[in-house]
Amino acid sequence: MNSVASTATEVMQGWGSVVGALFSAFATIVTLMLYRHEVRTNRLERQDTEAAQARMIALRVESESVQAGQMTVLKCTCMNYSSMPITDVRMTAVRSGEAPGSANPRMRAMLGPNDQWDEIWNAGEVTWRPTGNSIELLDVQLSLDFIDAAGRQWTRVGQERPRRVFS
Repeated sequence: MNSVASTATEVMQGWGSVVGALFSAFATIVTLMLYRHEVRTNRLERQDTEAAQARMIALRVESESVQAGQMTVLKCTCMNYSSMPITDVRMTAVRSGEAPGSANPRMRAMLGPNDQWDEIWNAGEVTWRPTGNSIELLDVQLSLDFIDAAGRQWTRVGQERPRRVFS
């Protein structure tokens, strides 16, 4: 009888160890998943904080002279809606099919808080369509490169989200 009880006790201890190991493995997996989620959340929050000023920089294109869907003069406006200046501001208009290096960029050393910068381009014929208060260029791509107050370099193409440039 003693050997049967001893065997039953060993079996119960064995199953207890197996169940304990399974719960430990499950707890480890859940902990790793929570850690991964926390790291991802912190990274996204940091990226959002870094891009806060860059999202406050806007580009707008207006037409100065228009004839039947074609315009000859572009008025490009860069607006800094943030409370901090941006530096090394470069505005570039590139025609579709041309290499980005062929553009003639306009530069400005600094654009102050809540300031705007207007540039006029004699663009020849440009195809466009109206979009609310502004226009959308169909065969010219307008881009803006700048450095924010924290020293991070950004580029913004048209109305797309700003993208950080790592050099």
